Order: sequence, then structure tokens, then C-alpha cells
Amino acid sequence: MLFNILFTVIVGSLLHFTFNFAHQAKIVGLFSAVNESSWEHLKLAVMPMALIALWWAINGKRRPNNFWLSRAVAMYLAPILILLIFYDYTAILGKNYLPLDISTFILAVILAELVARWITKKPEFSRRYNPIFQAAIILLVAIFIVFTFYPPQNILFLDPITLTYGLK
Repeated sequence: MLFNILFTVIVGSLLHFTFNFAHQAKIVGLFSAVNESSWEHLKLAVMPMALIALWWAINGKRRPNNFWLSRAVAMYLAPILILLIFYDYTAILGKNYLPLDISTFILAVILAELVARWITKKPEFSRRYNPIFQAAIILLVAIFIVFTFYPPQNILFLDPITLTYGLK
């Protein structure tokens, strides 16, 4: 669990900058934030968590109980928590503050991983459902990729600095 948290926070933080460091290469935009919209910042949690799941899928000889369920829950829960905390605190304070934004990200990752860990401590859920949880993970990653290029015209996807959506 500690590895998952540290990996997600460190790699997610780096993914905030990789798109610009890569001279806005579209392939890097698949997994990095391409603008300052709330949606693109959610990638900073989801994509490292997807890498963790992929690593375990390839290298994990003995996965914990309910592994795929726990990964899917963490990957869906982290962005939900980020949005809830961010929009709640900005509604109360009237604007966002970078230290609180970073704290929101870290707190959401920690809480999502704690829930995932709790799930792995429960009795084994039927393995026949694993393909559903794997599909849920793939679907989430696919949605993030598609919405990078074809974002809905919605406040969640609006870059507050450039007033654009997705990749320019």
C-alpha cells in the first residue's frame, strides 16, 4: 500500500509537467495532463494507478485477495475524491490554493489506497468477476485518453487559463 501511494503521488506529480517537457508530444498527452482543467489533473492519479495494475498483471505471481476489484475501486475513487474535496474547498474559500490542491491530490490517493487495502483484506470475491473489474480499469483509462482529444464542452474539461478544452 505504501508503495502504491508513493508511486502514485511521485509519478502523478511528474505527469503534471511531462507534456510540456516533451514539447507537447501528443503521445505523452495520452497519460499526462495536457492543460490545467480539473479533468486533466485527474489523470495524475488514474494513470500511475493504471501502471501499478499493469505491473501486477504482468509480474504479480501472487496477487492479494480481490486484487482487480481493489484496483478498480482505487482508480475510480481517487478522482471522485479529488473532485469532491477540490470543489468543496474552493466553494468555501472562493478560490483554489496550490498547497491545498496538492494536499487534495495526496489525501485522495491515500484514502483510495486505504479502501483498496481494506478490500484486499476481505474474503476472496469470486474470481469470475475479475474480467469485469479489468474491463472497468481499461474503460477508465480509455475514457481519459479519448477525452484528452475529444473533451465534452463542460466546466470540468475547461482549462481556466486558456479557456480551451483538451489538446489545442
